Amino acid sequence: MRVILFITILSLAVFGFPTLAEENSGATLSLSPSADNFTVGSEFEVAVILDTGGQAINVIDVIVYFPEDLIEAAGLPTRDGLLPLWQFNASNEKGEINIVGGERQSGVIASNSEITRIRFKVKKEGKAILKISSKNSNIIAADGFGTQISIKAGQAYYSLTSEPVIIETPETPKLEVEPPAEVQPREFSPREELKAAVSNFVQWAPLQNTMTSIASILKINFAGLFVALAAIIYNAKKKK
Repeated sequence: MRVILFITILSLAVFGFPTLAEENSGATLSLSPSADNFTVGSEFEVAVILDTGGQAINVIDVIVYFPEDLIEAAGLPTRDGLLPLWQFNASNEKGEINIVGGERQSGVIASNSEITRIRFKVKKEGKAILKISSKNSNIIAADGFGTQISIKAGQAYYSLTSEPVIIETPETPKLEVEPPAEVQPREFSPREELKAAVSNFVQWAPLQNTMTSIASILKINFAGLFVALAAIIYNAKKKK
């Protein structure tokens, strides 16, 4: 099927037998991104980039190999319309993608142009290497002779890993320490001052009673002493 399609497009573009042109500098086919990381179960896209080296081309026939045990082609590819005639075939059993495109008129010149974008899905962990086969791919110049242009083919390297496990840990509550409150001087009202004075008076009342008793005793003793002294003076005068 691939051979028939390629011959059909080639016959629309040129007549004759293809020969390897020695005068051209060759075309470049590459994959973008050339390296990346993806997780199992996710999907990603790979762009096929063409640079014709300044030459006009009529036909491309590109083979891309991928590890079918790690990834699989998912859905139809997208393209930018660089080549009007187009055919895309993908085999997840063989791990092979075939891209065929053609231009009937004077051809096209591509300068790092994206010719298609292929979507893949990650099946399991591993190291996936995608390769463009320079041996089985063909690019034909729009020179009217079906000249086959030499191809420099690229590769892409992808690291496929499991979905990262996210462990949620409870947040530790932050302890907020409040600064000690300032001690404000207490203001006494006149009523409070009166209560304080009465309280002090009550506390000192027993002592005041004791002082009163001592003063009374002293007064009594002083009176007796005065009487005794008067008696002594009187007796002394009487004896004379």
